[in-house]
Amino acid sequence: RDDAIFGKDKLLVPVEKLKDRLEFLRKFK
Repeated sequence: RDDAIFGKDKLLVPVEKLKDRLEFLRKFK
């Protein structure tokens, strides 16, 4: 059960990183 929650946290981190990259690309352009 703990592994499942930990896995969800791992998935949430990359999503936020992708959002940051998208915002950076928009500002860069």
